[in-house]
Amino acid sequence: MSKALNLVLEQRQKLEDQALAHLAQARQALQALQTKYNTLQRYRNDYLREMQQKAGNGLAAANLLHYQNFVARLDSGLADLNQQLTQSQQAVASREQGWRSARQDTKAIELLLERKAAEARLAGQRREQRELDDLVSRRVGTPLA
Repeated sequence: MSKALNLVLEQRQKLEDQALAHLAQARQALQALQTKYNTLQRYRNDYLREMQQKAGNGLAAANLLHYQNFVARLDSGLADLNQQLTQSQQAVASREQGWRSARQDTKAIELLLERKAAEARLAGQRREQRELDDLVSRRVGTPLA
């Protein structure tokens, strides 16, 4: 039975490792999206500052419209990225739950193996004690010469 449990433990550990790898990938993807979003947000803010400076110095209506259209496209891109970020955060949460579940399964099997080993040690100690007791009782029962 111990061999079977060890095989199950190996499989569970592999599943746990895979779940952890998937979690790491999801976290990396989230971080990459967050970096992309922050970069685009900074670019948008810089672009707006530039537009405001030029508007303060006098800007033609056509140029102002061009700036506004570009900012609208940036806002659209930010909205798309924000949606992707939300999905990525959900993926990370899901993968984290999957890893926690796999870890819990692995720990349960490890605990069971530890209990089985402790039971085997205790049974061995009891057997050894019985053997010693039998040996002592046999020696006590024989007369000394």
